[in-house]
Amino acid sequence: MLAIIGIVALVGTEAYAGVRLHKRRHYPEWHARVSVGDTEEAVGTKMGSPDWVHQDPDAFWCGRPRAARMWLYGGSIPPDWYLVGFGTDRKLACAEHFVSP
Repeated sequence: MLAIIGIVALVGTEAYAGVRLHKRRHYPEWHARVSVGDTEEAVGTKMGSPDWVHQDPDAFWCGRPRAARMWLYGGSIPPDWYLVGFGTDRKLACAEHFVSP
């Protein structure tokens, strides 16, 4: 029984890592497809579900009053984030790429 649990855990871990790696490799391509004015639905179709969602983000990310919410794609290790910010009309207001040193 313990062996079965170990195998299931190993397969689950590998599947998660494979999905994350696939997404991280394709974020640059998917991010290039979005354009200011795209709806949230269109961005979700082009980029998939975001890794993080922030309501009312700081001005540093996209600048106010343009961004009412933002979606982040990427990860902290290495720190590489693709950001899309939406206005109150739920349309894309900004798209940025941040890499931390």
